Amino acid sequence: MKLYQFLGLNIIGDENATCDPEGRYTMIQILEGDETKIEEIGQSCYNVYINDCEILEGTERLMIETLMKVKATTPDYKY
Repeated sequence: MKLYQFLGLNIIGDENATCDPEGRYTMIQILEGDETKIEEIGQSCYNVYINDCEILEGTERLMIETLMKVKATTPDYKY
């Protein structure tokens, strides 16, 4: 959450949220999986699969991918 707040985004928790087909918000869902990976399931919607309690590894991947997308879409953004 701190990364997204640092980027100026508001974070909420809503267990009833669904993927918005128009991409008006980003939905990130953390699920148990056979391997730790991130899957894009829609425009700005992601499932983060965690295997064998690899929560740190999964969230680090999400943070890196987020920063790569920010850099790619806003090259003038100053960290």
